[in-house]
Amino acid sequence: MPNHSDTTVAQNALERDAYYSEVIQKLTELKDQNKNFYGWSASIYRNRSDQRLMNATEDNRLEASTVRDNINETSVSVTLITKNQKNNTMGSFSLVLDPFAELKEQLIQAYGNAQLSHNPPWSLIEPPAEPYDELMMIDPQLLENPSEQTELLCEEASEACRGLDGIKVNYAELFVNQSSSFTQTSTGVKMPMQRSSLYFELALERLPLPNRQEVHNKVKAIDREGLALKEFIGECAEECVALGEVQLPQTQAKATILIHARSAHLIFKALLSRLSADAEHKKRPHCLAGEKIYEGELSSDASPLNLTLDPTIPLMAGSTPYFDAGYKSRAAKVIENGVVLEQIVSQRMADYLDKEVNPICGNLVIDCGSESKKALLSKEDTVIEIIAFSSLLVNPNLLTWSSEIKMAKEINNTTGEVKLLKGGVISGNIAQNISSMILSRETKKISDGYVGPEVVLFRDGVSIAGVN
Repeated sequence: MPNHSDTTVAQNALERDAYYSEVIQKLTELKDQNKNFYGWSASIYRNRSDQRLMNATEDNRLEASTVRDNINETSVSVTLITKNQKNNTMGSFSLVLDPFAELKEQLIQAYGNAQLSHNPPWSLIEPPAEPYDELMMIDPQLLENPSEQTELLCEEASEACRGLDGIKVNYAELFVNQSSSFTQTSTGVKMPMQRSSLYFELALERLPLPNRQEVHNKVKAIDREGLALKEFIGECAEECVALGEVQLPQTQAKATILIHARSAHLIFKALLSRLSADAEHKKRPHCLAGEKIYEGELSSDASPLNLTLDPTIPLMAGSTPYFDAGYKSRAAKVIENGVVLEQIVSQRMADYLDKEVNPICGNLVIDCGSESKKALLSKEDTVIEIIAFSSLLVNPNLLTWSSEIKMAKEINNTTGEVKLLKGGVISGNIAQNISSMILSRETKKISDGYVGPEVVLFRDGVSIAGVN
């Protein structure tokens, strides 16, 4: 298990990097020589990747056609902040440094570019009074032996594919990554970070060949457990077997749908834009404490939306010790019964709007409901269970979403008939969705940043454009 010493070793190695140390020195000198140079931050990133590109044998076992181990990459980026003493405005400019170009010239040019923007002034963040939390954000098995774990993942995927009947696996890709970063600011803030990430992609077809349809899906996670390869490959196979038996959905102005956790995560995540003080400052749609996040009135049997942001859950993408490049992050319930409790406020927005900094961030944690998935599927005369969206597009400003249906089941609870659907365009209004939604009692944890109901039933604010 990664411990404090692991993080310290990684931090020291990055902080002592020769090029990074030179960048810090040049930034300090440039700031001392220019009165309008107000502050800076410098970050170094070091990434390691193990990659496998795999083809399938006749019995669907996966064999690596391309093996890349221990691919390393290092980069350094800087942000320069200027303050015009005459008109009391500030500017900033960020860039990734070119290690083969002259360093001082790059910094001087960045300094000049920063002075071209004129924004109201804001305060720079000072080091926190308390130390940052030590969080587990890297899979300990990957940290110990990444190449061995990559091979084990390949074997797990191969075994799961080998058991598929009536399916031809075309290819798979696996990327196992771990990254370390260190950021330092002119005010003395120091922020080390270690993370792991995994990516798996699979393409398969239904037998017999040839056919014109292919299932091509991907999944991301922080650790091996979160990747859940066997479960993911099983879902791909279920979708693949259904190919050829699907039909277009009927056009509906008001549809009832059941969505799964990964889609719910993307939809509920859009609500955070309404809680950001940045949206208030830029006069975009936003909600203040005490305002409801939904439209109209809640239906009598709707599940209340209770949403907490938690940056401390181990091995989750939304976990972080830091907020706004320096503040110690904190967890908080931000929505209760569909009503906003707290606004997310950065240092800059606090200065602009005369508010207190509120460093809330993290993974979405949503309270579950009291009914089972089976009960939700029988709630209305017809329920469409969305197995997969083709590409779920969410608009945080309008709180709307849309996608083509990649695979769905239409369940007629009057006749008992079940149809497989594909195609058509489905769209929704999140504020309307929430007013009558029902959350399942089953829980799903997704390492991409979600802990909440496994499925969600939307009964309002959903329409489908299909066939008449």
